Amino acid sequence: MNQQEFQKKLQEILALARSRDSYMKKEEIQDFFREEPLEPEQLDLICGYLLSQKIAVEGFEETGHSPEERSALSPEDEKFLRRYREEAARIPAEKEGERQELLRLAAQKEDAVFERLSELYLLPVADLAEEMYCREVSAADLVQEGNLHVMLALRDLPAEEKDLQNRILSRVREGMRAFIEQQKDQQCADRKMVSRVDELKENISALKEKLGRKVYLDELADYMKISQEEVEAVLKLAGEDVPKEE
Repeated sequence: MNQQEFQKKLQEILALARSRDSYMKKEEIQDFFREEPLEPEQLDLICGYLLSQKIAVEGFEETGHSPEERSALSPEDEKFLRRYREEAARIPAEKEGERQELLRLAAQKEDAVFERLSELYLLPVADLAEEMYCREVSAADLVQEGNLHVMLALRDLPAEEKDLQNRILSRVREGMRAFIEQQKDQQCADRKMVSRVDELKENISALKEKLGRKVYLDELADYMKISQEEVEAVLKLAGEDVPKEE
């Protein structure tokens, strides 16, 4: 697949994801590129690009992030979440078995239950917003995004699935992650697939000019300060050929 074909496929999968309420599974992305099977590094780069475009990708875990790295709430965000939880606590208390029954009805597309279900997820959304909080995104924005994905998840529940509760929370979490990545996009340009391809081409040209000859894979990796495996993954997508040193 040359660069032009890859760019076309990238736009197609982006359009497909947006037509599905900005949500895809990692396995679906892999299947989309089944004619040109992806290496793990390539798949991760594409998932990262989709995240930067505010697409939630279920099953994709970024490297380099751990619970210990989560930011502490700012005073403003702490105050917002406290008030939000106080307001949410005023809704009628959940009855035993109520949520499960409403989820069953929601999976059968009973629109009348959506409002009550959205109320029952106000507090879980706050908990997820606090769990995923980072300095680049306000708690208010995370909560708003989370509540949006609650409604999207409720309207897309499969009747045959048993653990509907976990599916909704997973959908909300992935939606928040995608939103966070979009906000971080300018600071994390290297996660954008198209930018990485352009960056690679520029570095190949610059290194060729500097050395006055063709460049080898290990030289390019050292020059860009990334692993040879990552260079190879981007090279394949860019349609470039850089030989390994003999």
